[in-house]
Amino acid sequence: MSALTNAIDILRCFSTSRTDLSFADVQVMTGKPKSSTSRLLRSLRDCGLLEQDPRSRRYRPGLLVFELGRLHRADDDLIATPERDLRDVDARAVHTG
Repeated sequence: MSALTNAIDILRCFSTSRTDLSFADVQVMTGKPKSSTSRLLRSLRDCGLLEQDPRSRRYRPGLLVFELGRLHRADDDLIATPERDLRDVDARAVHTG
């Protein structure tokens, strides 16, 4: 596996129900060796994809993840498309939605 694939595996560990993770959490969830997990977490932190709480040492998605998400949102309007489709259905069915 490439380093990028391994990094993505770590980023996929985070979810709305798991917003911060310990080193051990990530290592167990990915099944990767401790040395690889440590190296990848440090790299992801250093480039801004992850942040690490200095007190708890837990990781959470960093500002760069948010910024990239905003770029996607600006280019792919997930709200306007269904609204436009719903208006088309409403117009054809002579109903409101």
